[in-house]
Amino acid sequence: MINSSGGMTGGDQLDWEFCLHDETALTITSQACERVYAAFEDIAKTEIKLVVGEHARLAWLPQETILFNHGSFTRSLDVDMATSAELLLVEPIVFGRGAMNEIVTQGFLRDRWRVCKDGRLVHSEDTRFSGDIHDLLQASSVSNGQIAMANLLLIAPRAEGLCDDVRRIIGEFGSASFWQEKLLIRLIAPDSYSLRSKLAPLINLLNNTTPLPKIWTI
Repeated sequence: MINSSGGMTGGDQLDWEFCLHDETALTITSQACERVYAAFEDIAKTEIKLVVGEHARLAWLPQETILFNHGSFTRSLDVDMATSAELLLVEPIVFGRGAMNEIVTQGFLRDRWRVCKDGRLVHSEDTRFSGDIHDLLQASSVSNGQIAMANLLLIAPRAEGLCDDVRRIIGEFGSASFWQEKLLIRLIAPDSYSLRSKLAPLINLLNNTTPLPKIWTI
């Protein structure tokens, strides 16, 4: 996926829609990190719709979204998958660039996921940050001061067998839980580089025989 504008700001909207027919496989990534710049009016929006057919396998692997100070961004991700389909969702986000000593003192982020199997809701979540994001991130219940994070979701019959390897990779940088063919991982890190150093082996493990996209190379 390519955003030729080089970033997003208030009032911008990107819509992505992908449909996988039966017995197909697709890995989707982005050309570069998505940047959300300061917006003092309106909100930048991204809407994603994914349809995954029978015995199809989809890996959604965009690079990091970077939210800059005073950035405002909402993203909605809706998936309709068949019963026999396999799905891997990865969404990393970084609040400012640590190497540039950037601090996000004000901003807004809402990340909404809805995943259905044959029309039945199997996963739903909303992540929301508003106001002084830097202050919010300091809480131990949020990220304990870490500015980079990622949510990963694998829905597949093989998910349960991966739990031990996943926990070994993430160590103290996150958590993993399993329920009914669904493996959910939360990952935090002090910066984008550290986040990728954990994401790369996780994606290689979760994405089965499909290699990590070359553009993801650290």
